[in-house]
Amino acid sequence: MWYQCLPRNYPGNQFFYCPSMGASILFSILFGFTTIGHIWQAAHYKKPFMWVLIMGAIWQTLAFIIRCISIMNPLDVAINNVTYCLVLLAPLWTNAFCYMVVARLVHMYMPNHRLLRIKGSWLAVLFVLLDVVAFIIQLLGALDAINTNEKVAQRGIDIYTGGISTQEAFILGFTFLTVVFLRKLKGGETTKLDNGRAVKLTNLIFVVLGLISFRIIYRIIEFSAGFGSKITREIAQHEAWQYCFDTLPMFLALVAFHVYHPGKVLQGQDSQFPTRKEKKAIKAEKKEEKKQRKAEAALAGA
Repeated sequence: MWYQCLPRNYPGNQFFYCPSMGASILFSILFGFTTIGHIWQAAHYKKPFMWVLIMGAIWQTLAFIIRCISIMNPLDVAINNVTYCLVLLAPLWTNAFCYMVVARLVHMYMPNHRLLRIKGSWLAVLFVLLDVVAFIIQLLGALDAINTNEKVAQRGIDIYTGGISTQEAFILGFTFLTVVFLRKLKGGETTKLDNGRAVKLTNLIFVVLGLISFRIIYRIIEFSAGFGSKITREIAQHEAWQYCFDTLPMFLALVAFHVYHPGKVLQGQDSQFPTRKEKKAIKAEKKEEKKQRKAEAALAGA
């Protein structure tokens, strides 16, 4: 073995097992390739908002590159902590991206760009802000969880568990709205004649949200038991749990957007939210139309 694998009970060792360098290198490469792929697809389809998903892929790539460094330096607390935080927080980017895609679909396909009286643009802002709230809670929890003081670390785990549970609650609320949107698509209550591609992309969103939820459930089970519990010890002593129930689902979520890229659907008129300049132009046009109607009504009354 070309790196040092210390005994589990070695003083200062950051690992409760002999970590697999091969697995870390493999996922560094896989996440690196999906990052490059998404950058290329974003440019190909001319979709700047893809930066959100790309950021999630970059965080995942960095997490496993740094993990490789951590495996070679098992006594370095700081390096291990960086990996830990990146792995815990990176999926929030993918989650936010799902919100943004559906919001754009609502803007593109729904009459008056609204779903249940909520504008597509407002839908994006609302749920991305909620995702930011979940991000902040989880970040605060993760920062405490890496503390050497056991009480502070337990508090951090409790905060993180609350943050990830909050994230799942937001996902469930968003899933309900997405189900309503899908029913309207299938029922033909849209501004487009061909809804097939939008239906496919919406179903893909359900798959990705399912993968994120699967990962969240795993993390809730891991952290809710608390320090010293049988479940926590089992997960902490076998890295296969993380790869199977956290890393792999998040990789598949990124790959899913390669298979059916949002850029294939979000093309043409109304595929993007209007810019400030366009909003001003639309507002001025409506104001002018209203002015003309008043003038016509005045002439008719005379």
